[in-house]
Amino acid sequence: MVGAEGGNLVDDAMSFHALRCAKRHTTSQAPKGTLHNFRDCGLSAAMTHTLRDALLWHMDKHGTRPVDLERGANVSRSVINKLRDRPDSSTKAEEALKIAAYYGKTLEQFLACVEPDEISRLVSLWSRLTAEERRILEAQIRALAR
Repeated sequence: MVGAEGGNLVDDAMSFHALRCAKRHTTSQAPKGTLHNFRDCGLSAAMTHTLRDALLWHMDKHGTRPVDLERGANVSRSVINKLRDRPDSSTKAEEALKIAAYYGKTLEQFLACVEPDEISRLVSLWSRLTAEERRILEAQIRALAR
């Protein structure tokens, strides 16, 4: 598209955006509250590993077989194999969240290859349950706590 001065409208818009928003993008792009376990560090510090590196680390550390991950995380075998076998591979955020939750971790904890505290691990697992499963589990916990 051609702008009023004969220039490219898209390039003009991008230049304007870059000049007006560069500081905001570099200083506050991560949503507030998403990195509460990584105080005083930027987003790059929380994501020290690629998804593939983190997956391989977790599978090795926990002795996870692809079939275990496929069944437990409800992620297809093709996604697991792609991540394991191809260094440049990636997947949808939904799949990454399922894999992290399988190990009882938030995605940030999973990517940083850190072990969560017990509460974080249980909250992550709880988030994978349906409303009905949560109701049943809560009833079981209440019965055990008597």
